[in-house]
Amino acid sequence: MGGLINSITLGVASVFGNHIWLATMVISMLPLTEVKVAIPFAMDRGYSFWKALFFAMIGSAIITVLLTFLAALILKLLKKTKAFKKIAISIEKRVKDKSNKIENDVESKTTDEKDKKKKAIKKFWLKYLAVVAFVAIPLPLTGVWTGTCIGVFIGLKNYQTISSVLIGNFIASTLVSLLSKLIGHELLFAIMLGFVFAIIIYFVIRIIVKAVKNKKLNKDQINGEEKTESND
Repeated sequence: MGGLINSITLGVASVFGNHIWLATMVISMLPLTEVKVAIPFAMDRGYSFWKALFFAMIGSAIITVLLTFLAALILKLLKKTKAFKKIAISIEKRVKDKSNKIENDVESKTTDEKDKKKKAIKKFWLKYLAVVAFVAIPLPLTGVWTGTCIGVFIGLKNYQTISSVLIGNFIASTLVSLLSKLIGHELLFAIMLGFVFAIIIYFVIRIIVKAVKNKKLNKDQINGEEKTESND
């Protein structure tokens, strides 16, 4: 296992001219991998946790800021594409449902309060902490990419989204560090990489299955039209 992981991290490092700091930053900026893969990668290449954390957090901060200002535009563009339209609509719906739930929970808990400012503060903190808690989970799909989109679409201001995501990301990074000490950075890197590949395979299979179904439906539709024409 150790030899295989070392070969993988060595191969990744060579892509970046063995500049581990650059490789760590780029990995932390990519969806799915982020700090969960970047930190054990850097540690396997000889970096201490704090050094790995430093470069991973810089990469995360860069992509968080970019996504905060571009998230709405990206989602809008995705909704216009055939391949990602349903995914974009699904993401938007889930985020809106989460936001509405928070709004309703606060309203139900503050029916006797007339002070709108108190209600607004409660709503803000529920949203803010929800983003922090979500990003803090040290698993793929719960990182800065998804967390930033959630923060933007539930109505947090840009600086609030950025700060909540980075706080959650720091917590996730700390948890990754603890896991590294408990099970070793090589095994953690392998586990996280396994999660990433599993997610990619899942989405590839979904795309293939969907394409096959659409092809079958189109074929059945054409056959049905030809049958109708022949009967006429």
